[in-house]
Amino acid sequence: MASGITVHKSSVDVFEKIKGKSVYKYAFFKIDFAEPGDKDKSVIPDYMEDPCPNANVSFDEDKKIWEKMTKQLTELASPRYVLYDFNHTPDDGSGAIHRLTFISWSPDNASNVKSKMMYASSRDYVQKAFTGINKYHQCNDVDALEFESILTTSGRKV
Repeated sequence: MASGITVHKSSVDVFEKIKGKSVYKYAFFKIDFAEPGDKDKSVIPDYMEDPCPNANVSFDEDKKIWEKMTKQLTELASPRYVLYDFNHTPDDGSGAIHRLTFISWSPDNASNVKSKMMYASSRDYVQKAFTGINKYHQCNDVDALEFESILTTSGRKV
């Protein structure tokens, strides 16, 4: 437990569904600050996106899904943890890729500094609860969420 925050079992269940079964394409997780002053804060699932009918999509389709995800994320204007399943066949035919990517989103324009600090201090603990993540990214603005950049730093040529 970090900063008094635990990873709720439902979050681990969602992670396992993304990792092993591609039940979801991506998921947002948030720290549940249910009651002011409550010391039992948990990371819980906030939103899950169902995958495309074909789990292994084209590069262009994966990019469209990524853009939808980043739009949803940036509209929240508050910190979140994100798991995204890069699972597509590149246009060059170099073989299907499957990369689980963990993103710690803490927008520069978020007004709640305490919340940003909670997310930052709990990030490593949350990441360790999700065993099998291929790459971690810290993103604070829309530019940091650019598809090709994230994919390249996740270990795949675009």
